Amino acid sequence: MPSLAISGALLLLGNSEGLPWTSSTWQDLTKVFGIPWHTEPDAAPDAPAPNVPSWSTAVAQSVKAYAQNLWAQPNIAAQAAYARRAYTDNDAQGRTTWNGWVSANWTARWKLNRIIDEVLMDVKCGPYDTLARFKVKKVFTLAPNALAFKLFGDDAYPDGDPTFLVPAVKSFIDHLLVNTWHRYRKALGREAKDITKKEASLGVQWEGDADSLAQLEERKKCIEAMLAAAQNDDSKSDEIAKLPKTLREALKKLATEQEIREIEQLVQAALENVQPDETTFELPEGDRIDFPWKEGVEDLGKLTEDELWAHLGLKEKVLPSFQKYTDPDAVIEPWTDEGEQWLNNPDSGREPLHARWHQLVGILRMLQRAFQGKAVLLMDGVGIGKTFQVIGFISCLAWFRIYFEAHKKFPGSFANLKWQGKDGNIPDLPFLVVCPVSLHHQWQREIERFLQRRTFDVLPYLQRLNKRRDWWTQVKAKSRQRPHRQIILATDTVSLLTIHSRNFLNADGVTRQFKTTAPWCF
Repeated sequence: MPSLAISGALLLLGNSEGLPWTSSTWQDLTKVFGIPWHTEPDAAPDAPAPNVPSWSTAVAQSVKAYAQNLWAQPNIAAQAAYARRAYTDNDAQGRTTWNGWVSANWTARWKLNRIIDEVLMDVKCGPYDTLARFKVKKVFTLAPNALAFKLFGDDAYPDGDPTFLVPAVKSFIDHLLVNTWHRYRKALGREAKDITKKEASLGVQWEGDADSLAQLEERKKCIEAMLAAAQNDDSKSDEIAKLPKTLREALKKLATEQEIREIEQLVQAALENVQPDETTFELPEGDRIDFPWKEGVEDLGKLTEDELWAHLGLKEKVLPSFQKYTDPDAVIEPWTDEGEQWLNNPDSGREPLHARWHQLVGILRMLQRAFQGKAVLLMDGVGIGKTFQVIGFISCLAWFRIYFEAHKKFPGSFANLKWQGKDGNIPDLPFLVVCPVSLHHQWQREIERFLQRRTFDVLPYLQRLNKRRDWWTQVKAKSRQRPHRQIILATDTVSLLTIHSRNFLNADGVTRQFKTTAPWCF
């Protein structure tokens, strides 16, 4: 595909229902609150343009004429050639004005290069970190959706569907990433040359220091790999290729039957070594346990960390199915072969994954409320570990169910309780997590970060109701996990009707009832 400069790509995007200039997110970033070339019908030629005061009405009209002629070109190749014209033609003033205005504002005022770099780093698509760690030819695989949402918010998606981008937005983001990669390539090229010079100048000094030379050579090869990486060329079957990208990635990570059996054998072996704890715990009772309401856990405030583990019945002081280690930089993908190898390597820079005191308090309180059949609000500051607590709560409920099957009672302080006051075990139903569109990918990453691979399957539930008829056959049916080992990850935009009405569309186009008496909904 021919490459357009950022100014040309931005102008082409302007032919799509006013985007990006009508997007409130873009307006907040650029402080341009309308289409730049808009003019008032009766304005004098020298009157300032309403949305770009530095332009006169005549100049704004020349930019508009250039834009219309660019849009009229028959294909992207012709548009790219027309945008690059350097000689004088009828659109020379409009082209020069537009290119100069975008160039002057893109970095200095709008700070968009910095924003792009931050987004790529946030989704671990910065070329240096990703390729240096894994040496793969994938640079911007995860970037388009995250970058589009940062620049245009919900306007980037048709009908709020996070799986697809508006075609014009997708085209603009593609051109934007190509230009960004060229920017990176130049910088990395300079760095590669600099390393080569330093290697030559220090060769004598480092003579005999094989380790230092090997590290430098590895660094150089890594940068060369970055310069060569252009696109993801993975091949897929025709059937899988038709699925949305989010679903394809999730299906790749579903555990096989053999892997599930291995996990179950480990669980059963652990259960055989667990003796039911006969210790009786005296827990506060009554409807006003948390009143007067402050934090809602005042009665648990005096418990030590050891006592909290005892209440949970987890004598090993490890949350069930949780990873033992984590990547402090959140760069690796734990549910891949490379990620597992990295976590199992003691020299990789991994760090132990521990539950903190306040997180154990949150998990214990959520379990108490769940057994009572009552809802709970988990509220705390940013970065305190609310997602960790929710995932820990899910893993504990799954563990409690298996424990009950083996011992006919629940562990810890729940030994004398029944699930929600009924006689029996926690039902074998999946968990349902409902989150905003912008947090769907983050939830997926956090689940994979905290839970061991193959212990749970994550089943994305996306798109409009009439487009989800294949969900039962393409996603749900492919999971070999028992239902209580499945996490359905839906977004609020697709759940407003389906979750509240308990209706899920099956493969025959008929809505089926999906019990919301599942272990828990978030």
